Amino acid sequence: MRSVAFSPDGTRVVTASDDKTARVWDAATGNPLTSPLDHQGPVRSAAFSPDGTRVVTASDDKTARVWDVRLDEGTLEQWSAVAKRSPFVLSGSALVPPGGVTERAC
Repeated sequence: MRSVAFSPDGTRVVTASDDKTARVWDAATGNPLTSPLDHQGPVRSAAFSPDGTRVVTASDDKTARVWDVRLDEGTLEQWSAVAKRSPFVLSGSALVPPGGVTERAC
């Protein structure tokens, strides 16, 4: 294992390893949520985007890749369990706190 990172909402974990793959896991159960994110060389690092919808990986194959963390990769039951634990809700293409984003005067 070379790199481990939690998703912004803490419900998922992405791992990078020497076996030329990264994986997204359910943080509570340890079950995989995606198929392997393949490279041609060992994956040195992986991280989630701030909104949790993408993963970026960097590899010894001299590439960095951006992956959509697609909801259709896992089962509805898996993603429903993840969503129940998340402190955020999906609004359009962004994750926001329940009730939406409020504007504040500076």
